[in-house]
Amino acid sequence: METINTKTLQLFYAGLMVDSAANYEHFGITAQVAEKKQKEQAVAAPRQLAQLGVQTPAEIFLKFASVFGCADWQVTENADGSAAAVTKTCLACGIAKTRGGGKPCQLYCINPFRGLAAALSPSRALDVQETLWEGKECRFLVR
Repeated sequence: METINTKTLQLFYAGLMVDSAANYEHFGITAQVAEKKQKEQAVAAPRQLAQLGVQTPAEIFLKFASVFGCADWQVTENADGSAAAVTKTCLACGIAKTRGGGKPCQLYCINPFRGLAAALSPSRALDVQETLWEGKECRFLVR
């Protein structure tokens, strides 16, 4: 039996995220699903951080990029402990735009990163300055 490589699994995962976002939008339940997932993420985030060994804002982007392969984050750590992350690529966003599907950003990127940032010690906040859905890049700041 042939082994499936990581990139193939990442493509399947991104496709599933895009498909679910499109269905939530089609049925008019995106806001309700996002709210539910945000609450679930708040509960799951501390365990996720521990499992991946994430301790800093920068590691949120770098570790999740290595697992999910969705975005190629360029991260700058600041002297105050904050981290700025920028990417010009997003697998889920690209697939969604190609398919004409629903926007995956809030459900599968912003809310999870926001929950992970809040679960750090000390707790942090995520500022979304731009997303690829509306702009030329994703620019996030964890402060």
